[in-house]
Parts: sequence; structure tokens; C-alpha cells
Amino acid sequence: MKSLPIVVRSLLIILLCSAGCKDNNSVNPSSNQPVGVPATPTSLNATAVSSSQINLSWTDASTNETGFRIERAPGGTTSFAEITTVGANVTTYQNTSLSASTSYSYRIRAYNTAGNSGYSNTDTATTQAAAATAPSAPTNLNATAASSTQVNLSWTDNANNETGFRIERAPGGTTSFVEIGTVGANVTSYQNTGLTASTNYGYRVRAYNTAGNSGYSNTDTAMTQAPPLPSGPAISAPTTSTGSFSVTLTYSWPSLGSSQDRYELEQSTTSSSSGFTLIHTSTLGSHTSPYSIPLTKTAGTYYFRARAYVGTGASPGYTAYSSVVTVVVSSQVITQTYYASYDNLLMNNSTNTAVANTVYSNSELAVGTDFFYTIVGTFNYIQTASVMRFDVQSAISGKSILEAKLRFYQRILPGDFAGRFRLAAIASTWNPSTITWNAFMSMNYWTDYVFNFQALATTAVPFEFDVTAIVQMWASGTRTNYGFQIWEPSPSPPGYESYQAPSIQSLELYNATNQRPQLYLRYQ
Repeated sequence: MKSLPIVVRSLLIILLCSAGCKDNNSVNPSSNQPVGVPATPTSLNATAVSSSQINLSWTDASTNETGFRIERAPGGTTSFAEITTVGANVTTYQNTSLSASTSYSYRIRAYNTAGNSGYSNTDTATTQAAAATAPSAPTNLNATAASSTQVNLSWTDNANNETGFRIERAPGGTTSFVEIGTVGANVTSYQNTGLTASTNYGYRVRAYNTAGNSGYSNTDTAMTQAPPLPSGPAISAPTTSTGSFSVTLTYSWPSLGSSQDRYELEQSTTSSSSGFTLIHTSTLGSHTSPYSIPLTKTAGTYYFRARAYVGTGASPGYTAYSSVVTVVVSSQVITQTYYASYDNLLMNNSTNTAVANTVYSNSELAVGTDFFYTIVGTFNYIQTASVMRFDVQSAISGKSILEAKLRFYQRILPGDFAGRFRLAAIASTWNPSTITWNAFMSMNYWTDYVFNFQALATTAVPFEFDVTAIVQMWASGTRTNYGFQIWEPSPSPPGYESYQAPSIQSLELYNATNQRPQLYLRYQ
């Protein structure tokens, strides 16, 4: 085909452009192909039409675009990213699935095979607020008793638009629910306090906002714990005893009222931590604090503890044990006075053979008769003594002697001089028939006791020796009980004296049994 003359072709182009050509540079005169990047679009407008959609519109300023590239950035920023493209001659776009109440910025540009146009203007729009809808219902409600007065609740929050949660409660096993409290958004727990012990409660929760309430969660039930047990009783007792004593219980609760409520006293003879057995129980309601329990025990060491049993409530049980108290019981202390079973007067003059060879026998005489013995003369040296025995061996054998006192009385005559007594523990057997007035016993000296004779003629002067150690020897069997000798040596010669020996008969002058020679004992 022949080419048209240049004049004809020019005329044809003019005619074509008059029919609608935009750009006389858009066609290559030699090839009839588009050339160059498209013109930049203008008048971009972004309009929010809902809480999740923004509509875009613009002016197409080119005739050679392949399409348009649409870019978006968070509102107020320049962090644009291409979100989509549209075809040639399209001048609108609906951007959906956006976040409510959120600002977005947009820009566009045309493109073809030659490249991209410049960017349009940037426009920004904010999506509308989301329409209020009721939140999703919470799930997994769990009710747990935390004490006798508290139940703890927890649940799963399945909503993102709740204002908070409403908590409802009903008596356990019923549907009489009433709202008892609310908590804020995203809170998933609640502590229901001030409840009654050992009581069943049912619970349910639901979320809410301005649009309304969600559905209810599942219902869960919990029973509050039994009331706490009272503190255990405190006990006290003497640390030592001779057999009879009391254990005293002190407790802070009043009478508990239940027939099952009681205290229990336990005893061990093994140790403070083992071997306890119940020895006494009594209903608490019948006693007020403090309450004493009388006990009588034989010698030994005893350990005591106490506790209470509370039978009321859903979970009856024992209180904790009291601290342990220890009581050491020794044999009962016995106090007794023994009077001499035998006594006799001994006299000796070491320089006067006539007196020394005189035989005198002192037999047991009648009570209430005046018997006393006076030796008057000028002697260089004279001694008197009394020997006596107390029948205590069987009573004190194996005992612990706490106190032993030998007591006797001396009748002092006017003009007597100061002198002394010496006490001896007799070391050999004797009886009244073998004792003569001038034969002193074989003895071991024990102690001396000095006294003054200056007293009225009729005065009975008491004297006392502490003989605890020697009597303990009798009790333990390390020494035989043969009795005592009280020896009254004369003052330094020469002397002119009148003596009344400390014998049992001479003192019976007063008809006073307690003035006879005696042995006072305390033992256990």
C-alpha cells in the first residue's frame, strides 16, 4: 500500500484531533504508538462513609494511563504503602475493613508502561465511630470458697467493647439471682465477702456497655468454709506436788452450746512429746473459764496437755493442743513428833570413888509424879547424861529426811553456872536393863551445844539439836539407829553445883507431854 502524501496525512490528523484528541504528542507520527508517562491525577478526595470504610475520588488528567496506584498511610504520617490499583479511566475507590474512629491519609498516581505519573494531592479522613453493640458473654466462671465468709470468683473476658461486668448471686441451688456488684472493663475476678459460714451460694456474671448486656456466663456454686475453730485452752499446774494438785484450763470462748463441744485433758508419763492418753473430758457448756481439774498422783513425773473438740459447723474438729505442763510428784511430806521410847540417867565422878561406886538404877516411873535427881557436894569433876532411843526405823526406812530436830528440856536450879551440852550418836546396842548410872555408852560425838544456867529454879529450858544428817543415815541404812546420848560435862573444877539430868522422868513433873525428850521429823 502506498503511503499517502504528507499533505493528506496532516489533514487527516487535524480531522481526527478535532474529533477528540487530548494530546497531539500522544501519538508517534511514524508508528501511531502512545509515548511518555501519564499526566498526574488531581483533586483527590477522601470521605469516611462508615466506621470501617473511606471512599476516594479523583480527576483523571491523562489519556494514556494503564491505571492508577492507590497508597495509604496512618493519618498525619508519610509512611505510605500501596494498598491496591484500579484500571484506566477509573476515578473512585472504596477502602473497606478499616478500624473505627481511625485517621487514614491517601495519595494516588497514574501509571503505564513508560512509568508512573507524579502523586496527586494527599487527603485524610477519619472513620466513623463504631456502632454500639452488646459485648460477648463471659465464660468459664469459677467460684471458690476462700474462708468461712468469702467466695472468690474468676471468669474469661470474651469481649473488647464492654464497659464492665455485672455480678449476680443467688442462694445455692436456687435461681433467685440478684446483682451484688459490678467491676470495670477487662476485670476478670471478684471477692464476695461478708458471707455466712457453711452456706452454699450460686453466681453468674455478664458483660455490659451502652448498647446493653451480654448473655450470662455459666453458673457456678461454692459453699463457704466452716467457722474457724476457737483457740485451744491454756493450762497451768504446779511444777511440784506431794500427790494432790489441780490442772487448770483457761479458754477465751463462752459456753459453745453444742452437746458435742467438750475439752479433753491428756496425760503422759513418758515424755512431753509422746505417750499421751485421755484422762479427763467434760462438756464445755457446763463450765466457765478458768476450770480446775483436781488430781491425785503417786510419785513420778507427769506431763499434761489439753484441747477442745468443737462439734458445730460443717467441719467439726479439734483445736490445737495447749502447751505441755510438767508436774513432778514426790512422796507426801509427813510431819511427826516421836517421844523417846527409852531413856536413862547416867552420872559419873572421875575423882570420887565413893560416888562412882554407888549403884543407881533408874526405872520407868509413873507419869505425873515429881521425880528429879539432885547431886550436892564438893567434887572436882562431875558429869551427868541421858541416853534415849526413838523407834522410827520402820517409818523412815528408804525415805528422804527433810528435817530432823532433837528437842529436850532442862530444869535449871538457882546458882547454876554456865555450862554446855554435847550430843552423841550412840554406836552400840543397849536397853534400859543394861544402862547403869555410871557406865557411859560407846558413842560417836556429833556436835556441841553451849547454854547458860542462869535461870529461875522452876524454869524448864528447851534445847534443840539439828540431827537431820544422822537420821538420814538411819533412813538410808548406812548407820544403825541406837539412839542419842546427851552429855552434860561439869564446868572446870572446883565447882559446887546442883544438876537435874535431862531425863524423861524429871520433866514429867509438869504433866507436859510436849516437854519430854522428843524427835521432830519431816520426811517423804
